Amino acid sequence: MTQINKKLIKTIMCYVLVILLAVCGLPSGSCTSTAVCAAPATFKPYFMEGGDAAFRNDSERCQISVSNTGDKPYSVMAVLEGVSIQPSQSCSLDFSVSSSCARDIEVTVEDTSYNRIFDEIIYVDTAKSDFHFEVGSSVAGIYDIKFQMGKTAGAPLQEHTICISDFSWNNEITQEDEQMTVSEDTQKNWILDWSDEFDSPELDLSKWSYDIGNWMLNDDGSYKTNGWGNNEQQFYTDTNTQISDGVLRIFAKKENYTDSIQGNYDYTSAKITTKNKFSTCYGKVEVKARVDSGKSLWPAIWMLPEDKVYGEWASSGEIDIMEGYGSRPQEICGTIHFGDTWPANKYLTNNYFFEDNDSTENWHTYSIEWDENSIKWYIDDTLYSTQTQWYCAGRAFPAPFDQNFYIILNLAVGGNFDGVDGFHADPGIFDNGPKEMDIDYVRVYHDNSVIHIPGELKCETLTPYIENAQAQISNADSGCSVKITDTGINEYSVMAYLKNKQVEPDAQYCLDFDIISSAERNIILTAENTEYKRYFEEKLSVGTQSRHFHYDMKFEAENSIDIKFQMGNVDDAAKTGAHNILISNIKWAKKEESTQETLYGDADLNSVVDMSDMTLISLYCLGDKKLEGQAFINADVIIDNQVMLNDLCMMKQYIMKENIVLGVKI
Repeated sequence: MTQINKKLIKTIMCYVLVILLAVCGLPSGSCTSTAVCAAPATFKPYFMEGGDAAFRNDSERCQISVSNTGDKPYSVMAVLEGVSIQPSQSCSLDFSVSSSCARDIEVTVEDTSYNRIFDEIIYVDTAKSDFHFEVGSSVAGIYDIKFQMGKTAGAPLQEHTICISDFSWNNEITQEDEQMTVSEDTQKNWILDWSDEFDSPELDLSKWSYDIGNWMLNDDGSYKTNGWGNNEQQFYTDTNTQISDGVLRIFAKKENYTDSIQGNYDYTSAKITTKNKFSTCYGKVEVKARVDSGKSLWPAIWMLPEDKVYGEWASSGEIDIMEGYGSRPQEICGTIHFGDTWPANKYLTNNYFFEDNDSTENWHTYSIEWDENSIKWYIDDTLYSTQTQWYCAGRAFPAPFDQNFYIILNLAVGGNFDGVDGFHADPGIFDNGPKEMDIDYVRVYHDNSVIHIPGELKCETLTPYIENAQAQISNADSGCSVKITDTGINEYSVMAYLKNKQVEPDAQYCLDFDIISSAERNIILTAENTEYKRYFEEKLSVGTQSRHFHYDMKFEAENSIDIKFQMGNVDDAAKTGAHNILISNIKWAKKEESTQETLYGDADLNSVVDMSDMTLISLYCLGDKKLEGQAFINADVIIDNQVMLNDLCMMKQYIMKENIVLGVKI
């Protein structure tokens, strides 16, 4: 049989399957039917608060077929009961997991009073993934190991099957193993990337910017909250710094200050950042500093994400290299904030106590060493804290600390951290004049053995907006899940949007995404600025079959654009009742200029339109192949920003030499 006939037969088979798929309405999502596993451990099933699953557990496998995730992460659980931990003992937890649908699972170790000594979000998909964790407790106890597979940020809409295998719990860690870990960690080859030695007479504004005011603002400049979200009492200015003798001095002062917009304040200080000028992913950040003492002073050396790719605080993370207590200068702390958006955020912290009457009033070096597995805090090269157990809801570890973070130096007055009654400043500390935070240098290094590249974002984060409607919107690597109970009365009553995308005039931008809905309905996609001027609008029909969409957009001027998925009452969608929508594989990118012309039909990018292209498009329609970028554009032969059966029909007519022109919008 000739190769062309083999291709023809395969194409015809694919074409028939696509027709059956369209007629019968079979799902074409990303889930496979099963996930194969084998497991030696015996877990007990728990279902509550709406959760439901078929549970199979024997000497060969622990298989959980989830039909309803319920309302809580613990609505569906597999629990191994009664493991013991001795004080200060490190125990090794190992297992493998696969899932027929990509999703996240929360793994916890907790006692019978639900006090957790371990909490980790893991990302799983159809490929078997191996996990290893170290678990410890300061007190002896009996604990339960829980795999929580109910409703999480990344839980899929479809029924799916999860398998746990190769499980082991080892509570014997040898001293030799611990020493080997320490010795490996100390072998670093630090190379200086960026620094400021403060040798110039003025602050170098090519490296630093001032934050001004007392208000925390949204990305579009609108008011968010005052006191920088912490009840701080100072107004930050660009005049409360000075450089002399190679030292940057930040002054906190008791003085009256009036701002025409933000009002009157009794204290001023300064806050400088490297935002939009320098940021780093992984490495070593070291700052040599000293600070005056006094109740209600709050010095901080810290870092925030350059781009909040995982969402608002603290989903995208925060790293506090050093925070000082003005009333307790013999003590500092190092902290990370993570988890989910406030108020579902989490933090991990450790304190360091100076000895021999030492304090923050003397010069010390404060640093972190940060890689994809851990963040370590040092003072004067002495390690005092290591954190490894962070997570980002719905995202794979090491998110959120796998992105670029910028540096912040500031001296706050009052507020939650050390303020009088957790709020006010103590005016008496200024009786002898201003208080100072002094910085000798800031240095950032990288280690040649570590790749300093931010992690690839599997799916863009959409910001939720709900107005007089009932819905739940959550983000995960698997996509943005929208669970709608009541659409509200307006088209925008339920909305998820890409926030504040900066665009340039005449540049071309690409938007790609997949979407599936448990109910047939329409949604509206728009691109608009903060004044609601629309530059793009299109109505999309979505349903139980996953569909991919691609759009190219241009804008007439530099602007900040929101890409909005409006899922409220569009075309009487309120009559649909409760339903779920999943928007996945969301990508937004500036399109690089290319001399390559679009050859419609050339899905395999070999500059020829033939039977192999039709085969590839057939397999894409079946869900067996991916088409991305230029390949997807070429395959969209009727130019409707999606590749479906209509494109395949048009390709068939073209291949059969019918009078058809590809690349004509219908």
